[in-house]
Amino acid sequence: DAGFDPAVYEERRVKREEAKAKAAAEGREPRYRPKIGSVRYWPKCPRECRVFVGNIKYGTRWQDVRDHMAQAGKVDFGKIIKTAKEREDGSVQYVSRGYAIVQYATVEDAQNAIQTLNESAINGRTIYVKADESYNRNRAKEQTEGEAVNAGEELNPKP
Repeated sequence: DAGFDPAVYEERRVKREEAKAKAAAEGREPRYRPKIGSVRYWPKCPRECRVFVGNIKYGTRWQDVRDHMAQAGKVDFGKIIKTAKEREDGSVQYVSRGYAIVQYATVEDAQNAIQTLNESAINGRTIYVKADESYNRNRAKEQTEGEAVNAGEELNPKP
């Protein structure tokens, strides 16, 4: 295989094992590096910086969405949300769910996107842009669960 060097792969594996051993010797968990696209990977920002882009045509590339949304301001990060679909041969294919989350550099850019790009078109389909409510909903859920635990209540009491 072009570009695959077993020595480099082995060197990286040894380095990971050494880091795990060092963390265990210090009595702590090894450092977690989130995967690209995971919620923890997203840059920190105020909740108003994220917008929901819906009705995206299947097969639309992230670069097309980014270029379109950049008309309203500087796009820091974003992702077309996908779901796993199992094929007949047992392999997994990730297909678009038809929407994306876009994070802007400033709150003003996000508000500008909501006002100017709502009901615009990407790849011949009209999209809608609104504030990302899932970010708020997830934060509220975490806060409610934390308050219940702090108050000494059980979230799922057993009958």
